[in-house]
Amino acid sequence: MNISINYNELQEMASARVGKDLTIERIEDDKCNVSLGISIPFIGQTMQVSLELTIERIEGNDVTVLIGGPQATGMALNIAIPMIAQKVGNDVIEKGEGGRVILHLDRNERTRRIFNHLQLTAIKFLETAVNIGVQVKKE
Repeated sequence: MNISINYNELQEMASARVGKDLTIERIEDDKCNVSLGISIPFIGQTMQVSLELTIERIEGNDVTVLIGGPQATGMALNIAIPMIAQKVGNDVIEKGEGGRVILHLDRNERTRRIFNHLQLTAIKFLETAVNIGVQVKKE
């Protein structure tokens, strides 16, 4: 089964959840990469940071995402990741090695209810939407 969410809708949901304006854009002709823009506080002012997110691996309810791009400095990541983790739950986002984060989808009450019944199989970034592949778990 595939679930498709257009980027505008995803931006609105994500922005409301983290309390920051986000922009989400597909990186041309690549189904595993997306660009995420977020405003973060930096030395008394607000700075727009653009990060490239690559879905590297899906294992069970855990998604490993590589964060890269020209602005993916250690300092920007050290500010952005805790800020987002505070909004979605600190135990949901785990900072990994080499610019990676692991999203533990079963550690959030809302997503846990979904993934008790569905198995995530794929995440693809299409021209106008993100396509999420899932399978119903056999009980």
